[in-house]
Amino acid sequence: IDEASRNVDLSSTGELQLGIVNRMIAPTSINGQASFDLAMKGQPGLDALSGSIQISGSNVAIPQVANTITDLGGTIGLDGTVAQVAMNGALRAGGGFTVNGPVQLTAPFDGTLNVSLNGIVLTDNISYETTADGQLVYSGPLVGNGNLSGQIDFGETEINIATAGGTSGAA
Repeated sequence: IDEASRNVDLSSTGELQLGIVNRMIAPTSINGQASFDLAMKGQPGLDALSGSIQISGSNVAIPQVANTITDLGGTIGLDGTVAQVAMNGALRAGGGFTVNGPVQLTAPFDGTLNVSLNGIVLTDNISYETTADGQLVYSGPLVGNGNLSGQIDFGETEINIATAGGTSGAA
């Protein structure tokens, strides 16, 4: 730290257990590790931040929808006030997805995220099962009032009518 100019020249590398956020996202939970290589050069603030965060082989359990994201991985590149997201993963039931694009790190956190769905299996393991393929784009503030556009194509869909009536017997 240069006290006269108040500029910094800092760097940090390491690893972080992703489970550290589980109390904040409960009942959802995440496990795995993130590695980081970050630097701050110049006047302290987001404009001076650069580097990357990498995630591989992580899992996210989402009990609200009875599913788990598996093999979550990718890179978040940081360059000042912009994060470049390049992530991918799979669902436990089958299929995969990718999410790519820039996100501003200042309010209202504008972004343009391109999402690809590749044979995603959607099921509650009781009353329905289908697959989804598609391309979506979310653009605008990530905190709300953004625009989601694109197309999702659903494959063969199986619906167990007996479960809709409150019984779990076979139809």
